[in-house]
Amino acid sequence: MVDGAESPGRAKLRARIAKDGPSEAAIAVARVFLESLRRDSFPPHGYDRVFGVELMELASTRLAMLPMGHLVFQVWRGLSQANAVSEATIVSALWQGRLPNFFRECVMAQADGAASPCIAELLHRGFGDIAWDLALHQLLAKVAGKETAGLRVSGTTLTPGDIQLDDSFRPVPIAHAAAIPLYAKKTSTRARQSDAQLISRLMADPCSTEAPAEWVGGGSGPAAFEVLVVRSDGIAFTEADWLVLDSFKDAMVQQRPRAVMRSHFTAFAKALSAPVATIALEVIFPRGQAVRAHGLEKHPELNGAKGKTNGKYSKGRVGVKFEGRVSAVALLPTHLTLLK
Repeated sequence: MVDGAESPGRAKLRARIAKDGPSEAAIAVARVFLESLRRDSFPPHGYDRVFGVELMELASTRLAMLPMGHLVFQVWRGLSQANAVSEATIVSALWQGRLPNFFRECVMAQADGAASPCIAELLHRGFGDIAWDLALHQLLAKVAGKETAGLRVSGTTLTPGDIQLDDSFRPVPIAHAAAIPLYAKKTSTRARQSDAQLISRLMADPCSTEAPAEWVGGGSGPAAFEVLVVRSDGIAFTEADWLVLDSFKDAMVQQRPRAVMRSHFTAFAKALSAPVATIALEVIFPRGQAVRAHGLEKHPELNGAKGKTNGKYSKGRVGVKFEGRVSAVALLPTHLTLLK
């Protein structure tokens, strides 16, 4: 536990957690710490005891006399060099509120082989005296809530992840114009400044091609940050969806500002060749759409059978309910013919 008055660094980190939420803050904390390990330098005050490390002046360099906070840092560094920990695994442990247990598990796994001198020394001392900041661990743990699969956007890099929608998200103009309930949130994680224009385009109003000032980056504009995007209706938003939406935006406003409506997106989606994006399949195969199956090898008995779509889409497939079958069948669009 942390004793005494709170340091400015810890207060700043606590404020960041309150502002960004545990999902974003845990990622930022993990990245700062891993960079510290890579550089072999202690992380900033406040971040240090999250990981049980502590910088002490005039500390002994002899392993047996090394302060516990220094020893733990060296053990973390060895785990990182051995690829025994990663950003994803550390973030997951923070979200679950189990970083001390995760650290112990990683150490014990390494101890099964040829343990390093630092791990051997830590095992000799035990884990009980490590100064974890358990209060910050509680703040960084994700509160159970409804999350939806969405994307973290860093320029052209798209990373899937579960996202919890809240009031800090803003509607994406081109998506809402097409009746797609997509929302975006600027994170505190910096992106490449050269990618700033890509994020500005995301929030540009198709009627004016201009984005709100806080979303405009590049050049001397505001710094570029990674962005979270997620739907408000609980339906996953995937990389395929992003690419289709981006292409739709280009098709609509590449020449001039214009009003965009759902009908424009409907026409665009129906013109796609072999669509797999959910936002396109929702348009082409809406719930209750009559279809006929054909060309099926796994379910040949359904060839020629009529069914109705159930409004479920996954991995480029459409859910279809056929008469006489208890469960719906997920079929590729190429095996379905639309019926009136």
